Amino acid sequence: MLRSFTVLVWNGLIPASFVIARCLFEMAAHTHYTHKHVIQFLDSNDLEAARSFLTDINMGSRYMQEEYGDKTEEWPPFAAPREIAKVIRAFDEWTKTRQARTEYSFLSEFAHPNMAAFSHYYKMEPGEAGFGAVTFFEPRRDGAAAPWPQISISFIASLHFIWRLLRRIDEKEVAPQVETILKKFVK
Repeated sequence: MLRSFTVLVWNGLIPASFVIARCLFEMAAHTHYTHKHVIQFLDSNDLEAARSFLTDINMGSRYMQEEYGDKTEEWPPFAAPREIAKVIRAFDEWTKTRQARTEYSFLSEFAHPNMAAFSHYYKMEPGEAGFGAVTFFEPRRDGAAAPWPQISISFIASLHFIWRLLRRIDEKEVAPQVETILKKFVK
C-alpha cells in the first residue's frame, strides 16, 4: 500500500493518494489496536484469549459474515470485523496529540463522494452581484499536496507496534529487520 501511495504521488495522482493514505491510517490504527489487546492477554497469561482475539481479527469480515454466515462447512464462522470508530479511538489514546480521530476524519473526507473529495477539482470564490463563482481545474499534481504527515504517522506506528509485538514474543528473524527499518525512519 505504501508503494501504491508513492507511485500515485510520483505520477501526480494526488486525489487517489488520499484514499490510499486513509487505508494506511486504518492499518496503523488496527496494528495498535491488535498490539494493545494481545499484550493485555499475554500479560494476564491468557493465551487462549490471545489466540481467539487474533483469530477474530484475522477472520473478521462483514462481507463474509453477511454472505456466508454459518452456511459453509469448509470455513469456520466469520467474526464480525472491529468497528473502525472503536479502532480509531484506541489509536487516539496512543497519539500524544490526541489527533488520530481528527486526522482520520480529514482523510475520510477525501475518500467519500462529497464536496471535500471533489475539492481537488474546483475553487469557489465570491462572484459578481453576491453570487459565488465556481472554477473547475485539473487537480494539483505536485507531491507536496499529498497527505505526507498522515502517511508518516501510519508507517511509523505500524512498524512500531509490529516490532513491539514481535519483540514481546521473542521473535528473532523478522523483528530485527523491522527494528532496523524503524530506526532509519524515526531519526
